[in-house]
Amino acid sequence: MQTSDRENPFVDGSLAAQWHARVTDTVVERFAQHCEIKPAKEELRKYLSYVVIYAETGRENDVLPGKKETRRQIEALRSASGKFSNALDKLHESFQFALQDKLEEPEYEELFRLNPEEDFLEEEPELKTIQMEALQSHVKEIQNWTEKRLEELDQAPTAPEQQLGSSLDSTIIFLAAIFDKYNSRPAKSLCYYDGSQNNYAGRFFVFVKEFLNECVPNSYFSEGALGKRITRTLSKDIPVKF
Repeated sequence: MQTSDRENPFVDGSLAAQWHARVTDTVVERFAQHCEIKPAKEELRKYLSYVVIYAETGRENDVLPGKKETRRQIEALRSASGKFSNALDKLHESFQFALQDKLEEPEYEELFRLNPEEDFLEEEPELKTIQMEALQSHVKEIQNWTEKRLEELDQAPTAPEQQLGSSLDSTIIFLAAIFDKYNSRPAKSLCYYDGSQNNYAGRFFVFVKEFLNECVPNSYFSEGALGKRITRTLSKDIPVKF
């Protein structure tokens, strides 16, 4: 598969970067063929990559907290980890030594507290290996993770406050917005049931099917189910613009 040599705009190694990489040059060129008004390829790539990110994030949100709740929890974690990190950095040296002693407490003392009748002194106690520097490093890693996760949330297109439904519904709505941007006929008029083929047809139906197959695999059950989903979702007339 041909891939783009364009710079990936997302944090290296992040899920957003991996999802963005699915939108290859081949994908962009294929979808440009569905457009009456020929788009700038990099502009179309940006739109399609945002939809992939939104779709995959939506898959998580189908079973995880919603986007607003996710943001609230991650921002709370970022704030708490930041305050904890600052507190460690400002901790007086004597307190740092005292805390380090606690972190290196022999395991047998903890075992003895839990099992006072047992004799653990005959065995060589194992020392906890947590170091202050490692603790501070772990806290900063938590901060970095929250920053990356919030960035990934920010990359998705802005959805209206109205509930869009499942992640597949949202994906269809955003793809319709992209399609309508470059075509004179609306997307919902170009997905219909063709009795002669006993299946759904139309330029937008093909556009969605190819996009999902290439960039968001395993996101629909069958072509018939997908066609019904598209027509039902677009009948809601939820406005989304890119």
